[in-house]
Amino acid sequence: MPPKQTPYFLFCNEARESAREEFAKQGVPNPTGAAVAKVLGERWKNLSEEEKTHYKNKAGEIAAELLRIEAENAENNDDNDEEGREEDEKSTHLPLARVKRIMRLDRSVRLIHLDTLKLVAKTTELFIEHLIEKSEGFCRAKKRKTVMYSDIEHTVAHDERLIPIIYAHLWAGRPVKGE
Repeated sequence: MPPKQTPYFLFCNEARESAREEFAKQGVPNPTGAAVAKVLGERWKNLSEEEKTHYKNKAGEIAAELLRIEAENAENNDDNDEEGREEDEKSTHLPLARVKRIMRLDRSVRLIHLDTLKLVAKTTELFIEHLIEKSEGFCRAKKRKTVMYSDIEHTVAHDERLIPIIYAHLWAGRPVKGE
């Protein structure tokens, strides 16, 4: 949904180009955004109430149109939308704050969009789920109830969909007998 249009923003959208042209006539081909905003603010202050009313009416028309579109969309997405939102809110069992903290251990990661965070959390959860389901199968084959490190190691070594580097990490972190 587009952002709400205020009368002032509508005025600025219409008058911005003429303000830039005014700067160009004064020999400033690339004025800063702040300089243009200052000129636009001064022009807005100097408008008569009648001229401001024009922009207020236009903003009201846009707001009414946005409400109409929003209501139309809400009718089309009645039950499915509620289920989707509920599922999205509980889409992962991993705590997002912890996943974010782990992601930010990489110093090149500064900001993380919420959707990206949810995607990484869900992907991680699905990976763990896959790993445990396969490992549990090896565990049952050995007639045990407890999943052990060797079951996970066997899963990684024999599942071609898992990246080979994971096996190297597992091998490096493998518990040594007697510890």
